[in-house]
Amino acid sequence: MGSFHNEFCTVEVGGGINLEARLFKPTSVKNSSLVIVFVHPYTVLGGCQGLLKGMAGKLAERGYTTLTFDMRGAGRSTGKSSWTGSSEVHDVVAIC
Repeated sequence: MGSFHNEFCTVEVGGGINLEARLFKPTSVKNSSLVIVFVHPYTVLGGCQGLLKGMAGKLAERGYTTLTFDMRGAGRSTGKSSWTGSSEVHDVVAIC
């Protein structure tokens, strides 16, 4: 299996909200135009990008670039999570 490295970044999604993201970049990429985006479980139920680290890392070892991020109100991301999920949908669209 190949190796990979992580890059951390902050993505501004509007309204003063900044999302903390982690890019898993393989040293040997299978498809440079493809990035697999992982979305963690709902924030109010304890979801965060750390839950996806293992899966994202394994895919990166196999040559796939992957991205995880904390939605608003999780981890180091700013803002508050919503009860309806509408804000979280906005986060996913902005990341993609």
